Amino acid sequence: MRVKSSAVYLSGLRPALQTHWFKIHDGQWLAAITVYVTDAAGMNSLELDMVVTADAISEPPSA
Repeated sequence: MRVKSSAVYLSGLRPALQTHWFKIHDGQWLAAITVYVTDAAGMNSLELDMVVTADAISEPPSA
């Protein structure tokens, strides 16, 4: 049997698509985002859906 392994490392600022805002019971806002990531070898990719706090997202810099 052959086992293929791969890892995804998320760190720093990453481009993402914000899809929704959620306000939770304590009044805090959360953002639903989709992050596009690849493995270290660049051979496998996936769309990772996440919920993050509002301070974890920012507008992209204007060109």
